Amino acid sequence: MADPENHTLRLLREFREEMSEFRADMRGFQGHTGGALNRMTADISEIKDKLDTLTRAVAGEIVQSRYVSAGVDERISDIERRLTALEQSR
Repeated sequence: MADPENHTLRLLREFREEMSEFRADMRGFQGHTGGALNRMTADISEIKDKLDTLTRAVAGEIVQSRYVSAGVDERISDIERRLTALEQSR
């Protein structure tokens, strides 16, 4: 079995290498702050707008289907008939 100190040193070296690679990747990414990042931001904004529109449309369809399936039309007609009968009885 390897000594704990050797194992720890090996892990620390691996972490150092990975951190160096990560920093190099981030430096490369920071160079893309120009047009590419602006286009990505605009595309994300457009996607969010489309998603909001779809969400509203689906919510409307759900409300409409619940309205129809619950027989709301019949209930409203029944209430209107009762109200008319009450108004006529006065």
